[in-house]
Amino acid sequence: MPIFYFHLQGRTFVIDKHGHNLADIHAAQHYAAAYAAELLREPDGDFWSGREMSVTVTNDKGLILFSIAVRGTYAMTVRAPKRTRRK
Repeated sequence: MPIFYFHLQGRTFVIDKHGHNLADIHAAQHYAAAYAAELLREPDGDFWSGREMSVTVTNDKGLILFSIAVRGTYAMTVRAPKRTRRK
């Protein structure tokens, strides 16, 4: 089974030194999405600061395979556009 490393970048950079044995890249994508969602639920997290938070996934050779990046920002208070149905 390949080893995938899940590095976190936000206010600080956290390197995953241990990695996770997962079946394939699809399992790694699922794990990364779940990890990012878990981080977003932290009440004292950095998500709403306007800074980007990302989970970058590498293989055992250090090659970047993919990344998930999210940023929470406050918008001006304006009315959202009305949605119209497509025919």
